[in-house]
Formats: sequence, structure tokens, C-alpha cells
Amino acid sequence: MKKKCILLCAAMFTLSALSFSSVSNGDSTRNSRVVSRTTTVTTNRNVGKNTTKSTSAKKDEAKSLYDNIGLRGKLDYEVFKIAFNGYNKINKKREVLTIIDYSRPSSDQRMFVIDMRNRKLLVETHVSHGRNSGGKMATSFSNRVGSYQSSLGFFKTENTYMGGNGYSLVLNGLEKGINDNAKKRYIVMHGADYANPSFIKTEGRLGRSFGCPAIPRNITKTTIDKINVSFNITSSLFIDATTALSLAYENLTKKSITQASKMKDFVVKYNSVFLPIIFYIFTALILLLSIFCIVSIVS
Repeated sequence: MKKKCILLCAAMFTLSALSFSSVSNGDSTRNSRVVSRTTTVTTNRNVGKNTTKSTSAKKDEAKSLYDNIGLRGKLDYEVFKIAFNGYNKINKKREVLTIIDYSRPSSDQRMFVIDMRNRKLLVETHVSHGRNSGGKMATSFSNRVGSYQSSLGFFKTENTYMGGNGYSLVLNGLEKGINDNAKKRYIVMHGADYANPSFIKTEGRLGRSFGCPAIPRNITKTTIDKINVSFNITSSLFIDATTALSLAYENLTKKSITQASKMKDFVVKYNSVFLPIIFYIFTALILLLSIFCIVSIVS
């Protein structure tokens, strides 16, 4: 019986020694992982610097263009930046970028035609929105046929033609589910008397279209020709009214990343602090049990 107790005590001491050893090894492994992680982060940061420089360069280019062509105080920079980035992704060969900011009231000049090659503002004018999009402010948008609402997003300008509204410019929606029904809805840029600034004096706002971006009739021909440059060269059109939502989404994303980072820090802290404590408690219990067995044998 005594031999069995002695063997049991020896086994307990051995187990406690092994557990202590595993904790020590775990600490050293964990420390090496921390060093490895630090090296990796440093490397990733160095790689990220190049990406950051590239992003920063594009941001500086957008900001420089925005300031140079005199858009400050006329067009929100966030709207311009979205349009600028989209323009670069779609096709840089298009010389003209047209931006319509439907987050502004129709009494404001909210359409801007920009010569991207020569870095200058060609046209700044009023533009109407769809009659079911709102009154003075456009608040509702649709891609549905028969909605009589304006559509948002990026468009490619195509051919011009003479129609019921006179000289018009065909718009081809590039975003699926957002504006890709533009041709089915006969959404074109055209002139209209209700888009003339004089209409604002009596109504407090411009008149409204069936969903088309209508501009003052007296500048229709010159404006459309500047947008399309020539019959064979297309341009880009960006219509925006959701900058606030885009910024909210961006802030939400940043918040989620912060929360994930805090969770990661907690897990690392758990592995480096709480796990060793659990092992030490387990080892202490084994030692106490061993001492109890020895006392029992002696007595």
C-alpha cells in the first residue's frame, strides 16, 4: 500500500513538473510568436506604406484638381472625390466628367462639366430632377420604368439626336440595379423651359422632368457638345445624392474594425496572462494533493 502511495506521489510530482515545464515552454513559444508577429506587422506596415503613398497621391491629385478648377464652395469635395475615383476606374480616355449633385436644391447650380485633360470647369448650370423624386430637394430615386424618378450613379454618354425635347444626349447607366434601365426609361439629357433659372423666381424651384436631367434650353446645344466633345467621343456622367450615406457606411466600417481590434487584443491578453495562471493553479493543486498523500503515508 505504501509503495502504491509513493508511486502515486512520484507520478504527481512528475506531472506537476511537466505542466510547469509546458507553461515555461509555452511562454517562450508565445514570446517568439510575439516577436514574429511584431516582425510581420513591421513588414506589412512597410508594404502598406507604398499602398498608402499611392492612395495619398490619388487623394492629392483629386484635391489639387478640385482646388484648381474652383469647385470649393460650389460642389462638396466628397462628391467630387467619389466621381473622380469612379472616372479613373471607368476609363481615363474620356476627356470630360460631368457631375450632378442632387443633394443640393434645384434652385442651386448643381451640374458641373469638367475638362479632365485641361483641368478646367467648362459648364456650371442648373439641372432638374424627376417629378417623383421630390420638390425643391430630390429625396427619392429609382431605376424602375415608369417611376418618373431620377437615377443615381455612373453613366456613359453616347450619341446625340433630335427628339421631342429637341437636341438630346443618350445616357447609358453603368450600375446594375441602380441605373441600368436608363435606356429603357428613355433617360436622356435634354433642354427644357422649366429648367431655366427664371422659373425659380416664380416657383422657388425648377420644374421637374419624367426622370431626365433637364438643363436650361438656351444652353442645351453648347453644353451637350462640350460634354460629348464630338459625336464619336463619349464622356462620363456621375449623379450623386448619397454622400452622407457613404460617409456613414465608412464610419461604421471603421467602428467595426476598431471593435475587431479590441477583441483581438483581448484574445492575445487572455493567451499571455490568463492561460498561464490556470496552469499554475492546476500545478499547485497537484502539489497540494501530493503533500496530502505524503502526510497520510507518514501518519
